Order: sequence, then C-alpha cells, then structure tokens
Amino acid sequence: MTLPNTALIVDDVSDMRSLLRTTLLDLGVKAVEEAADGAQALAIYQQSAIDIVFLDINMPGVSGLELLQELMRLNEQAHVVMVSGDSSITNVKTSIGLGAKGFVVKPYSVDKIQEALNRYPSA
Repeated sequence: MTLPNTALIVDDVSDMRSLLRTTLLDLGVKAVEEAADGAQALAIYQQSAIDIVFLDINMPGVSGLELLQELMRLNEQAHVVMVSGDSSITNVKTSIGLGAKGFVVKPYSVDKIQEALNRYPSA
C-alpha cells in the first residue's frame, strides 16, 4: 500500500480541518494543506502537488460538489474523497458520479480515514 504524500483538506469549519489534519499526519501523510473555501482550495490545488483531497460538501459560496467538478476538470485523475455529515443517497451517488473516489461521513473515525487512504492508487 502506498500512502499519498500530500493532502488538501477543504472545509469551512476550522475545527474539522484541524482534526482531520492531525489524523492524516498521524496516519503517515507527510504534508497537509488546508482551505476554508473553494477559491482558496483551487489556488492551493493548482500551485501544489496534491495527491488526495478531502472535500466537505456543504460550504458557503461554492459547494463541495461544484468544487469537485472543477477539480475533475483540471485533473480527471484527481483523487477526491468527499466528507460530509449529510450522507443521503443523493449526495453519495452525485459525488461518485462526478468523480469522487470515496465518501466519508462526519463525524468520522480514524478507521474510516485510513480506509480512504488505503484506496489511494499505488504508483
């Protein structure tokens, strides 16, 4: 199993970003970037070599689903995992249909984040 080296967390709630950052670093991800909104996330994604993105669906302004579409337009191989407290069938199906590689329900466990990392493709 190959872990991603770099991750980008996109969530408008700073406590959620901090918790996920700590979890990812503890699980072996080497570098973690954070963005509080879609514009900031796009800027970081375009300027950095990001291996995996953890993306909240419900954010003010640009929604996570809109941002997912933009990330997939920029890089159809983008490895994006949606993270949301709203795990409705519609949200999950829409996310996967738009190209997300996984869906983690908040509040998440370390095991669920590890599972998402395990799905990262080996080189």
